[in-house]
Amino acid sequence: MVCPHSVLRHAREGTLIGLHNHATTPSRTLAVSRGRGRDLCASPPSAQVSTIRAILHIMSRQRTRNLRGSYAGERKQATRGLTSPTRNGLTSRATSEDGSPSTRKTVRPSLQVLRGRRATSARPDNLIEDLESCIQPVDETGCLAPACHEVVAWPKAGGRPSRFCSRSCQERFERERARLLAEVAEIEAALPVTDAPAERRYLSNQLSRRTWLLERYPLPYKEQARLLKAERHPK
Repeated sequence: MVCPHSVLRHAREGTLIGLHNHATTPSRTLAVSRGRGRDLCASPPSAQVSTIRAILHIMSRQRTRNLRGSYAGERKQATRGLTSPTRNGLTSRATSEDGSPSTRKTVRPSLQVLRGRRATSARPDNLIEDLESCIQPVDETGCLAPACHEVVAWPKAGGRPSRFCSRSCQERFERERARLLAEVAEIEAALPVTDAPAERRYLSNQLSRRTWLLERYPLPYKEQARLLKAERHPK
């Protein structure tokens, strides 16, 4: 705290408010206090000293707030009363980062959770109701080409959905996938006839790298289903 009056006066009045002047030496302060001890007892405190005393008295009577408890209370208050039942008896909770109604979003359960809650009452006639209440699929997703960062959207007006943002991305995707598949087949054919341990380790590493990359080149869903069916039921 910066003292507005002189050093000598601060040394004389500092003992009344519990302050110490670090600019003065202890010996000088002690000498001034002894020489004017009677004046300190006789003279009333100044207006500034009385003000500081009043402020310190008020601060000492104030209670320290429990910040952790108040924060938790505000969190509970922000999420209280935001759970409402739906027409099918299930519940959905509205949440918001700041609690404002303008930014509240409904947390939807997954379809599996909704069907599990119905248990034996889950029937085809109430599947549409659960599909409308569950987590909705996104309307936009990334282009399937691994090196492309463009976005493709679900056609709202109907029609065939696009997997690629352009024809060039689709051609590059199919070309790179075919190359990786051919290399995988070549390495898998060479592994059984390779005897040198170092060469086998190298071939295994190259095979793992290509199968790792092939995970970024998925087949269409119908093609995957056809291959799985043929694998499960060989002729």
